[in-house]
Amino acid sequence: MTAHRKPTTSEVALDVAFAVAAWVRGTMHEAVNQLLNRPADLPLPSIRTALRRAHRLTQQEVAEAIGVHRIQVVRWEKGQAEPRNPHRRAYAHLLAGLAEQHPEVLSGTSTP
Repeated sequence: MTAHRKPTTSEVALDVAFAVAAWVRGTMHEAVNQLLNRPADLPLPSIRTALRRAHRLTQQEVAEAIGVHRIQVVRWEKGQAEPRNPHRRAYAHLLAGLAEQHPEVLSGTSTP
């Protein structure tokens, strides 16, 4: 019969380190999966501009409807900033409606 030896402190520490590393990898993996499963609620900035123009809206009209200054719409369309809630939800709703009315913009067949 073989006697079991007591693990050393460094062996225990190594086991704990491996367990923590596996947990972190699992947590990071889950966080990445959540990001991948989250719908992209806003199109690319160039598409935002194209949708607005297809409906013949000005940046000022969009800004007033959403409740922001025109410069914010300019920044969103240039990709210099991203809207935050509640403006993001309103902007996403507007863009989704414009995309439904102007599918040619998303298919790349629109004319400027």
